[in-house]
Amino acid sequence: MKEREKSQPALPTLPERFLGEAACLALEYGIRPKIEGEENFIQTRKHLSEGSLILYFNHCSIVDPGLLIEILEKNIRSEIKDWVVPGSQKHLDPKRGDLGPIDSWVMQGFAHKKNFLLFPVVQFYDVETYPLDEVTKINMKFIRRALKALQSPGGVIFIAPEGTRNQKDNRLLKAQRGVGRFLEHGKNTVAQPIALIGSGLPRSVIRRPKVVIGPIYTLEQVREVAKKKALETLENAMMVLLAQLLPQEYRGVYAHYC
Repeated sequence: MKEREKSQPALPTLPERFLGEAACLALEYGIRPKIEGEENFIQTRKHLSEGSLILYFNHCSIVDPGLLIEILEKNIRSEIKDWVVPGSQKHLDPKRGDLGPIDSWVMQGFAHKKNFLLFPVVQFYDVETYPLDEVTKINMKFIRRALKALQSPGGVIFIAPEGTRNQKDNRLLKAQRGVGRFLEHGKNTVAQPIALIGSGLPRSVIRRPKVVIGPIYTLEQVREVAKKKALETLENAMMVLLAQLLPQEYRGVYAHYC
């Protein structure tokens, strides 16, 4: 019982609750994406009854995670038993967010509203901000919890392998190491890429962005892509599968593999 209680999100403060509600309303009514490949969620739902899932996406805008979580809630939420999402330690730190404490309030409030576990991670660009032992402690806590979720049917982690937003030209950046290990060490775990096109603000409010849902891939299928494309890591093979869902101008460092 104590272990279960520790894994539950803390009750939100008044600012978190208010801003979480506001974020949900803004995403639901302010941005209405065009969705392609929604039929691929049929296989996702079936798999979650017997295995776990890594959902991963290209990260161009601050609205990307919330936009996708809204879509996932409508399509596969009933099949998710354990949902773990990393969040940047920088934005969860009330003293360091781009908007001060508002970043943290929005993220924490949204996580509570959507009922997923939000775990801080120190991104690669931010590691020198904290002592090494603190970076290790923070990131290992997320890794252990993510791996726990991937050991059981209905477990899901939701992640951007690039590790940061590419706001300048939306081209894919090289994946950070580690996402492939989740696929290797999960139990009956599959990976599903989701591509976002035109999600940046303010464009996404004026012109509807496109979200392309890819099929699910087993570890063996990802390994085959890595072998065929002569890629050194599984995360790079996963990114090639994501790049194939994107237009040429979004494929970035993975363009010549498609």
